[in-house]
Amino acid sequence: MNQPTDGEQLTEGTLLSHLLELRDRLLRAVVAVASALNILLQRNPLYSALSLIVTLASLSALYVTLQAQFLAAIQIVVYAGAIMVLFVFVIMLLNEPKDQPQIEKQKWLRYLAIPFAGLLIAEMFYVIRSIK
Repeated sequence: MNQPTDGEQLTEGTLLSHLLELRDRLLRAVVAVASALNILLQRNPLYSALSLIVTLASLSALYVTLQAQFLAAIQIVVYAGAIMVLFVFVIMLLNEPKDQPQIEKQKWLRYLAIPFAGLLIAEMFYVIRSIK
């Protein structure tokens, strides 16, 4: 939020833009605080890790509003990208499966995998051929 200089008057248009910018910052801050509280209140560690990703993304959005784009990009790439992938991997690795047998309700879905894989490969070749 840019402060008016000595020679600049605070007009109705600049006041409105300052208020809108303040509203956006407050909204991003509320999202950050709410998702941070959600980290603490979740019982499932995977949902807690997802809430941490939302917290890091909203902090990154706050950095962008403060004109710190590099810091915002580093926040996303390093924390929300690399470290959160590691967190989710460890959580999934440590989750022990229950001793209950899994009932496969939709067995017919496995037969759709081969045609969809072929369609995906055909689309990939089409895109590569159109690039050349």
